[in-house]
Amino acid sequence: MAHVGGEPGLALQVGPGALAAHLHHAGAELLSDDTFDHVICGGGSAGCVLASRLSATGRRVALVEAGQDTPPGKEPADIRSSYHGPAVYNPAYIWKGLKVQLRPVPHNRPEAAAPLRALEQARVLGGGSSINGQLANRGLPTDYDGWAREGAAGWSWSDVLPFFRKLETDLDFGETDLHGGFGPIPIRRIPKERWAGHSKAFAAALSEAGLPELPDQNGDFRDGWFAITTANAAADHRVSAAMAYLTAEVRARPNLTVLTGHDVLGLEFDGDGRANGVRVRAATGEARTLRTRGDIVLSMGALRSPAFLMTQGIGPAEILRENGIEPRMILPGVGRNLQDHPTVGFAAYLRRPHRQIGPLGRNIHVGVRWSSALEGVPAGDLFAISIARTSWHPVGERLAGMQAWLNRSYTGGRVRLRSPNPMDHPVAELEMLSDPRDAQRAMTMFRSLAAWHAQPALRAVAVDAFPMVYNEAVRKVAVKNLKNAVSTAILGRILDGPGSLRRAAIHGLITEASPVAVLMADDEALETHVRNTCTGQWHVSCTCKMGGDDDPMAVTDPSGRVRGVPGLRVCDASVFPYVPCANTNIPTIMTAEKISDAILHDR
Repeated sequence: MAHVGGEPGLALQVGPGALAAHLHHAGAELLSDDTFDHVICGGGSAGCVLASRLSATGRRVALVEAGQDTPPGKEPADIRSSYHGPAVYNPAYIWKGLKVQLRPVPHNRPEAAAPLRALEQARVLGGGSSINGQLANRGLPTDYDGWAREGAAGWSWSDVLPFFRKLETDLDFGETDLHGGFGPIPIRRIPKERWAGHSKAFAAALSEAGLPELPDQNGDFRDGWFAITTANAAADHRVSAAMAYLTAEVRARPNLTVLTGHDVLGLEFDGDGRANGVRVRAATGEARTLRTRGDIVLSMGALRSPAFLMTQGIGPAEILRENGIEPRMILPGVGRNLQDHPTVGFAAYLRRPHRQIGPLGRNIHVGVRWSSALEGVPAGDLFAISIARTSWHPVGERLAGMQAWLNRSYTGGRVRLRSPNPMDHPVAELEMLSDPRDAQRAMTMFRSLAAWHAQPALRAVAVDAFPMVYNEAVRKVAVKNLKNAVSTAILGRILDGPGSLRRAAIHGLITEASPVAVLMADDEALETHVRNTCTGQWHVSCTCKMGGDDDPMAVTDPSGRVRGVPGLRVCDASVFPYVPCANTNIPTIMTAEKISDAILHDR
C-alpha cells in the first residue's frame, strides 16, 4: 500500500491491491496500475473538482499536481488562515521565478519595455484557492449571456446558475432559487459588527456618495455596495477547493489516485492521433506514463495550460515554428486573448482608534460595484474593495486601502513559449490598458476612489491619502520575515509622528507616485499614472477560450474538448471567452462542475 500523506512525490492510494483489482466502469476488463479512465493534469481549483466528481461514479481517476499536498486536517497554518498574505508570498506554494510583462512593448522600441513583474501563481494542491483572498464573487448574468452569444453554447446565466448553486452552501441565505444549501464550498458575509473601523467608514462614505446597500452581491446585480462574499468557513478559516472537494472520504476512494510533487512532461498519442497517455516525473526523479481510456484534462491554469499545449505541437503555427516544434494541430487561439482585471489603488493613514489590531484575519469586508456609463460597455463594469489593513506588518497596520479594478476588460494579451521545454516558464504579456476603453475607465476608477475618500465618513478615520502602487519593493516587504518586521516597525513609528513627517515618509519611502491632488488636477498626469502603475488581480484567464466551430480563435468547444485533438480537454480559467465581472476562483469552480458533468454524460 502506498504512503498516505503530504510528502512531495508520493502517491495517495488507499487499500492494498485495490487499484489493480478495479474494473473499468464500462466493462469487465482489468486495468493496470497505470491505466485510468481520466487523467487530470493540475490539482488547482478545477482539478480538485474534476477529481472529486469524476471519481464519485467509480471511474478510475488520476490527479497530478506539481506542488505539495495539503492533507485534510493537516493543512499548513498559513493556508488555513483567513488572511491570505503569508500564503500568497510563501515561495513553497508558488511557481518560483514566474514573471509577467504588464504593459505593451513598443514594437519599434523593444528596449523601452517596462520591467517584468513577479506573478504569484499557485503551485500547491488547491491551486489559487489555497492562497487567494477567498473572495467568492460569481460575476454578472450579462457575463455568461455574453459568453453564450460569443459561441459558448450552453453557458448562459440560466445554464450556469445550477452549477453555482451546486458548488456552495450559502451560510446566510441557505437553499433558494439563487443559492445552494448543500455544496462543498461555504459562502458567507462577515457581519457588520465584526467589521474594522475603516470598513464601516468606507460603507458610510459610499452611502454618502449615493450608492445603495445591496443585501447580496451574488443575487442583486444592481450598482451598490455590500458585505463581500467569501469562501470562508463560519469558524473563520479558508476552505480551498482541496479542502472542500478532496476530503478524507473522497481520498479514501480506491479508484482515485492523487500524485503530488509530480511534473507533467508530455502527452502521448495513439496511431489515430488520440491523446492516450501523460508522461509524469516525481520529485524523486522517477518517471512513468499514465495511460487513459477516456479523457486527459489539462487544468494547469491560464498560463501553463496554453504553454503546455504549444510544447505538444498544438497552437499557433508561428510559435511552434519559432521553437522548432513539429505541429500536431494548428490552433491560432492557443495563448491568445490573455486577460486579467486591470487594477488601481489608493491608501491612507488610519487614525489609531480605527485600526485592525492584533492577529490579522479577514481584512476585506466591503465591496462596491458601479458603472462607468461608457457607451457600449455593460453596467457594473467597475468594482472596488476596502482593505482595512494592508499587510501583516506594523506599516500595514497603520494603512488602509481601496483597490479598484475593471470588472470588464477589453484588453487581450498573449502567452508565448520561452523554449520547447514544458518545465520552462512561459512568456506572459498582459498589455494592460492597451484598449482605450480600459485606459479611460481606469482613470474613472481613480477619480471615484479619490471622491469617496473625500466623503466626511471616510475622511474622519483616514488621512493623507496617496496612490497605492504595487511594485517589487512592496512585494518584497510583504514577505513575512524578521528583516521586514524590524524595518516596518521603525517606519510605523515615523508614520505615527507629526503629519509633515508622515507625508514626507509616505512620498519618500512608500509610494513613488505623485500626490493625489496633482493627479486629480491634470488628466495627462493621471493617464500616465494609471498606465505606469496599473497591475492585475492575479485573475489571468481566457487563453484557451471556448467557442463555436465558426470561431477560428476558439481552442475548445463548450465541453472543454480541444479542437482536432480527440481525448484531450482543458478545464480551468483559460477556457473563459472573456474574463467575467468576478474574482475568478468561484467561476473556475463552477466551470469545473459544469465540464465534469459534461464528461460524465459524454457531452
